[in-house]
Amino acid sequence: GSYLNLTSNVLDRAGGYDFATANTSVSEGTMPTWTFTNAERTASLRVPMSGAADAKMQGLVWGMPRSGVSSPVTTIGNTPIDYKVYNVGTTTAFTSAATFRSGRAYQVSVDVYRPKLPIEYVAEYNMANDTEFATSHSNDASAYFTFDRANELFARTANFTVAGKGYHLPNIDEAKALMPAVIGVNINGTTFSYSNVNERSLEVNGYNSLVPGQAIEYYYSDFIVNPNNTIVYGLRFKRGNNAVTAAYRYEFITDASTPLNNHVKITMRYIGSSNTTVDNIATEDFWNSNNSEDITRTLSFVGFYDETSTLRSTNEIGDYWTSTYLPQWNPESPYYFMQIGFTSSGKWVKISAHHNKALKFAARLFSND
Repeated sequence: GSYLNLTSNVLDRAGGYDFATANTSVSEGTMPTWTFTNAERTASLRVPMSGAADAKMQGLVWGMPRSGVSSPVTTIGNTPIDYKVYNVGTTTAFTSAATFRSGRAYQVSVDVYRPKLPIEYVAEYNMANDTEFATSHSNDASAYFTFDRANELFARTANFTVAGKGYHLPNIDEAKALMPAVIGVNINGTTFSYSNVNERSLEVNGYNSLVPGQAIEYYYSDFIVNPNNTIVYGLRFKRGNNAVTAAYRYEFITDASTPLNNHVKITMRYIGSSNTTVDNIATEDFWNSNNSEDITRTLSFVGFYDETSTLRSTNEIGDYWTSTYLPQWNPESPYYFMQIGFTSSGKWVKISAHHNKALKFAARLFSND
């Protein structure tokens, strides 16, 4: 669970209600568990951090009154998880009642914002043409673009919009919202795992969207591959107190009778600062329960067009351009793209690079905000 720190100069030996054990308001009739803290002037106010990226939560706090306070002020601080509490500034202050009565619960309203997670920027569908999104995930529903054409249409500087909302072609850091950063996670008939894979910097919209106001940092991830049910599990974006840690599930879904529907389903669940390990999330029991707020995206095996305008590898491979061109990093193959694969040689999700920008790949855009 996630905690907010409440500090007051009018409360001693205070505590807080644990809303994980009941409804989020005592007025609803079910009394949450009382969490007692022995420290002076500090109460732990526990609030659930699931749900949408915007959520206003209400909590109740209680404490014995402290005598002789001429200017009673209580502050809901931005610790220990400062990236999850926003109002006008990083703290919310309000003036308490002049006299606290022993044994009374006092209601505190606090605005809590779960960070908008990288996958929430990803558009639901591929581009169907130069101006419109597709309306299905069928492998024949997408348009294809050369690297130059995709950037001409959808680079951030192109100010591309659909229905008044801005979208752009992601760079390789933004693509990590979908794909593992450094390694291609493959299923090749063997169960294996990766621990503390360096995901490098995680960028959305030119800055670190995971922790607004902070510099882009390195994040780490764990993966477990299960070849028996064609699923990859990942515990991604670990760092420090795991502010933005999320569980990922990559499922390869294929059907020989309807190959145009072959795709990878990417499911993400916000984990945050809870003490969850990759072993905990690498079971179907985990994903089959408490899943009402999971976020999913679908990537189709759209194939690609080669230099002769021949469509290749439909229903087996899906290639998606990013906006990244890095000749100084990879001079032989400087054009970066996202790729999913389901072939006789294996199954994979990865960020890759190519030497030929004339190939035509699909485009999956990210929202600007």
